[in-house]
Amino acid sequence: MVSISIVKRIRKRADGTKTESETWFAQIRFTKPIRASYLRDTGTSNERKAEKIAHQIAKTIETQEIPERVKPRVTVEGMFSAWIAEHGKDLRSGKDLSWQIRLLIDLMGSRTPIAEIGNAAVHEFTLKAREAGKSDVVINRCLTRLRATLRYAGKKWEATTQAERIDWASHFSAEPGEKEMYLSPDDAQRAMAALPWHIAMAFAFSYYTGARLNEVETLTWGRVDMASRIAVVETKGTGKAPKFRQLRLSENAMKILRIVAAPFPNDGRFAEVRVFDLTNRRRAWERARKAIGRPDVTWHGIRHTTATEAGKRTQSDKTIGKLLGHTPGSRATQRYLHVMDGAIFEALEGLPDIGLPGKEKEG
Repeated sequence: MVSISIVKRIRKRADGTKTESETWFAQIRFTKPIRASYLRDTGTSNERKAEKIAHQIAKTIETQEIPERVKPRVTVEGMFSAWIAEHGKDLRSGKDLSWQIRLLIDLMGSRTPIAEIGNAAVHEFTLKAREAGKSDVVINRCLTRLRATLRYAGKKWEATTQAERIDWASHFSAEPGEKEMYLSPDDAQRAMAALPWHIAMAFAFSYYTGARLNEVETLTWGRVDMASRIAVVETKGTGKAPKFRQLRLSENAMKILRIVAAPFPNDGRFAEVRVFDLTNRRRAWERARKAIGRPDVTWHGIRHTTATEAGKRTQSDKTIGKLLGHTPGSRATQRYLHVMDGAIFEALEGLPDIGLPGKEKEG
C-alpha cells in the first residue's frame, strides 16, 4: 500500500530565515511489503504536473527499489544483516551477538528462507550445534536471538514467519549452575531486616507492586496518583524513547508511599523528585544477601516472589502477566490487555507480610 502527497520543501538558511522550494516534492510512503518513506523532487513548479510525476516516481520505486529492499530480508543471512543495520547503534553486546548470529547462519544456511523456519528447522539447528560441541548455554543464547529477530521481522517488516507457532520452550535446555531467582517470603523478610531503612522501603515497594528495580529507581512523585492508587513507571529501553506502564498500588504499597512522602509537602514542587533514595544500594544489597545465605540472588528475585505468591491466589496467567508488566509487543502482553484491574489488586493484597518497616530506623 502506498500514499502520495505533494509538498513544498522548507529549507533553513544560515541567518535563521526559511525559504520554500520552487519545485514540488513527492512525499511517498509505503506500508506493504515494508514500511518505507521517500521524498523526491518532481522538478516542476506546476502542482498538477507534479502529481502525475509523483505517481510515476512511486511506480518506479515500487517495481524497482522496494523489491531490492525486501529481498535480502527473507533469508536467514539477510534477516540478521538488516536487523543489525537497523539496530547497530543500539547494541550493547555486539561481540556476543556476532558469534551467535554467525553460528545460526552457518548451521541453518545463509540462503534458507525465514518463512521455512519452523519447529523442525529449530530442532535441526540444536542437533547440529550439539554435534559441533556447543554447550546448552551457547545454544540457548542463539535460540533467544533467533526468536527475537524472527518476531521483529514479522512485526516490523511484515515478513512471513512461523515465530508465533514455534514451541520455543521445547527447544531450550536447562543450563548447569542456573541461578535460583526465587526468594521465599521468609528470605525476603530477613533481607528486609538486613537492609538500611531507605533501601528496605524500595525493596518492599518492589515486592508489593511487582516493579522492576529500574522502575523503582526512576519513579518520581509527579507520576504517583495516590487518589487513584496508580503509579506510572518508566520501563527500560535500548537507545529509544522511554516507555511507561502503570503499577496498581496495594494497601501496603500505599503505606510505603505515605511514609516516604512525609517530608515532601504536596504542593507540586517535588514532582521531579525521585520517590526512593537508593544511595549505596549495591553495597547494602551485597550485605543483605550474604546475611540470608543467598549470595547469588539478585534484586530481581523479589519479582519472582511476587509472581509466585500472587499466583497462589489467582490462577490467571493473564493477571500475573499484566501485574509484572511484560514486554510490549510480546504474545503475553497482547493477552493481558483486557484483564480487569480488580484482579490485580486482589492478587497483590493477598501477598504475605515480609516485615514492612513502619518508620525510619534511628541512627
